[in-house]
Amino acid sequence: MRIVHLPEPPASPARRRRSLAVLALGAAIVALGSPALAVPSAITYTAWLIGADGEPVVDAPAEVVVTLWDAEAGGASIGADADSEVYFDAGYLQVVLDGVDVAALGAGLWAEVTVDGETFEPRQRIVSVPYALEAGRVRFPTGPVAPEPTSSGELWYDSAAGVLRVFDGTMWVQAVDAYSRVESDSRFAAKGVEETVGQLSTGQTGINQTLAGQAGSIDAIQTAASELTGRVETLESGAEDHAVRIGALESTSDDHTDRLTALEAAGTSTDERLTTLEETDVDQETALGNLQQSDQDAASERSALQEALDCARACGQLEATSCHVQTCDAGACVESATPLADGAACVTRFGAGQCSAGSCRWLGNGAPGVYGIGLTYLSGRLSISCHDQPCSPANPGYAVVPSGASNSAGNVTLRVDSADHYFDDAKSAPGTPKSIAGNTFGTTAGVDWPSTAPRPFFLYAVDGDGTDAGVAFGLSPDPTLQALPASDSIAYRNQPAASQSDSTFFAMSDASAALLNGRPVLLIGRIRMYKDGVVGGQPNDSWWVQPLAPPMDGIGAQHVALTSSFPNGQMGAAAGSRLWGGEGTVPEFASTSYQYRLGTDGYCDIEVWLSGDGGVDGAGPTSRVRITLPYAVAGLGANGGGGSLIYGVGESIFQFQPATGLARADFYVPSDTPPAWKSLFLSQFPDGVRAINGHLRYRAF
Repeated sequence: MRIVHLPEPPASPARRRRSLAVLALGAAIVALGSPALAVPSAITYTAWLIGADGEPVVDAPAEVVVTLWDAEAGGASIGADADSEVYFDAGYLQVVLDGVDVAALGAGLWAEVTVDGETFEPRQRIVSVPYALEAGRVRFPTGPVAPEPTSSGELWYDSAAGVLRVFDGTMWVQAVDAYSRVESDSRFAAKGVEETVGQLSTGQTGINQTLAGQAGSIDAIQTAASELTGRVETLESGAEDHAVRIGALESTSDDHTDRLTALEAAGTSTDERLTTLEETDVDQETALGNLQQSDQDAASERSALQEALDCARACGQLEATSCHVQTCDAGACVESATPLADGAACVTRFGAGQCSAGSCRWLGNGAPGVYGIGLTYLSGRLSISCHDQPCSPANPGYAVVPSGASNSAGNVTLRVDSADHYFDDAKSAPGTPKSIAGNTFGTTAGVDWPSTAPRPFFLYAVDGDGTDAGVAFGLSPDPTLQALPASDSIAYRNQPAASQSDSTFFAMSDASAALLNGRPVLLIGRIRMYKDGVVGGQPNDSWWVQPLAPPMDGIGAQHVALTSSFPNGQMGAAAGSRLWGGEGTVPEFASTSYQYRLGTDGYCDIEVWLSGDGGVDGAGPTSRVRITLPYAVAGLGANGGGGSLIYGVGESIFQFQPATGLARADFYVPSDTPPAWKSLFLSQFPDGVRAINGHLRYRAF
């Protein structure tokens, strides 16, 4: 069965549990007036019992318990209850709850129903009629002595006089004269009399307002009559004024006739004066023509002077920037073949300069850096540009290189005024030499470094000879160069370096190795390249420039963090693997990821994720598991490296131990016997679950 708290029992068969439909929760009898009248403390609970088939229970007895609580859930029972066997007539239920605590009604009551031991939830809050019990507490004082009032409208039953009194704000006055005792019904009768008297008063007020309105209308009619009389008098006065004005107009007409005669006589004199004025106007036009001609002559003279002035100014500016004497010829500046003296002041787009051999050279601002220099990559050629145009004496750029062993005097401002700083990669036009081919830069010779994982190269400006004319540019995998390496580690266009390593330097010019050996450099940018290990069936190590993608590539890009992927088969790794293949058989993994980041401080961070059985098991009981690195090891990082791995015996932690001078690191796992860490061997990666996850930080340069 179920309880459904509705005004009538629902007929929905969809719900299949017993319920009870509540009709009402009782009523309270309240009496006003004498406090001797008692208030019943019982309420009636009425409901329908609905069976599992959705129909009211017919002619069935049941044990019903109804209790009252001070909360919807939990709380305490207030004591009122009904516990009896009830006979349902067509599902109808009615019980009486006795002993209701009236004071509890203000805080709220909930009824809980139990039928044959089944308690229905939630409890139902008692509202509306049951709260009439609260009226049982409503009283007004009774006695022979007036109480102390607190506000207007308070009642007091005067038992000595037998009348009901009300406090009007000043004193107690008799509320009703016709009764000596007020019961609940007589209170409503007195109210009816008061309403009737109020209606009569309202009616009398309406009659008075109607009479006042009629009196106002009579006054308005009298006022309008007076206004009409005044208007008639005004019209009569106006007619007299009109007659006077007509007489005045007739007199004015006579005056106009006399004036017309006088004007006709004056017309003859006017014609004579007009002839004289026309003759004078001809003379004035002649004089004006003469003045206009003079003004044109003056304008021409001013224009010529302005052209001369503009030319002089322009020539002065050109002279200050070109370091050649400028003279005006037919309004145009003509450059003299004779340059200004060396040391003469001049102006560049970056600031003050000095003339030297007929060219204005920027004095520099003392801060290392590049000014007006950029990179251009087009049709397989990477070149240094100036202001997005080819560098030239008329369009130079500058690089301020820090002092070095060959430049102890301080920073040198290098002037870039030649388009000869470039190299051609493998994408250059047919017939063009692939000027960067044949250099491994420390990678495995003859093995691709794919375009999906381009390698970072760092761009440098080089002080070639300690003067502003000896400038060179080049690139290297090493981001920490302060000076160029020995000449055997320097490559040039179409001339690979004799010694290949991570620090090999490629010069973007045809300068000699002896000229650049040990010269100071300035790190100015970064590019990325990839290579074909074999071209045309022959090992070639031909490099390609990754299309420039700022901010990752270009001048200043070295300051932008770059994460790169490390390819398979490089730096001594087995084919298709990142594990070193120098001995034994390396296990293959189903999923591999190997990323690294090289900072300008020379430290390299790697993250390795290798997992799953790739089909080939490790073999070699004495062959160590080693992982290859993007660069040879120059030293360990502050935090070293390690991670977790699964290799047949379950999951374990491990440590990296990089090999100084080599591009690889060994794996070491904990040992139960000394030493505390032992080598991990290839044979420990048999068929089954396998994974290597780790991080290593080491110093590459």
